[in-house]
Amino acid sequence: MPGILVYTSIVCDMVSMPTKEVLGMGRAIAEKTGETVSAALLGAEVSSLTQDLIEAGADAVYITQNDKLSEFKTNIYLKALEDVVAKAQPRLILFPGEAAAMELAPRLAQRLTAGVVTDCIEYEVQGDTVIFTKPVYGSKALARMRVISPVAVVTVRPRTQGPISVDKGRTGESIPVDGRVVVEDHKLIHVDEEEVHRKVVEETTALWKRAGAI
Repeated sequence: MPGILVYTSIVCDMVSMPTKEVLGMGRAIAEKTGETVSAALLGAEVSSLTQDLIEAGADAVYITQNDKLSEFKTNIYLKALEDVVAKAQPRLILFPGEAAAMELAPRLAQRLTAGVVTDCIEYEVQGDTVIFTKPVYGSKALARMRVISPVAVVTVRPRTQGPISVDKGRTGESIPVDGRVVVEDHKLIHVDEEEVHRKVVEETTALWKRAGAI
């Protein structure tokens, strides 16, 4: 059965508290739907954090370790996360509402053709469906949203969910995900960005010439 995948945000070489909060949210949803909860762990040397994630609620941890992931770069992390999603096959992907995760979530949703809900503060499980609540109109109102695509991507506002009590005796599975494609993909992305920049400059110059500005 497709499950729930939580993106791991790492702060000062530790699993961030918002990540643990989202793991707690995922665990609570899973208890009602009968699904499993996994964590996506990306970085250069991050395997030591696996047990922390399991103790915080993950049943399995998908790990991609690569030197190119020592520094957060959106395109590289996005590709690595896509590889994890392809292996985990989740129906719900939860992100803690932190800077790096907020950059990845909408981009991942676009790649997966998935519905996305940002800034979630509450949720309700109705059978196999999860209804998400988020502030709208400058937080003057609340909207309840249901994602109808096969995969849903959701960012969760920090300090709106509670982490589960740490269970030192909890066990789970560690699943490596080959990250070699990350390096190759980074090279391709770099070339593509240069090409896009060149075209933008050429088109902008042409517009100025037609306007008689240069």
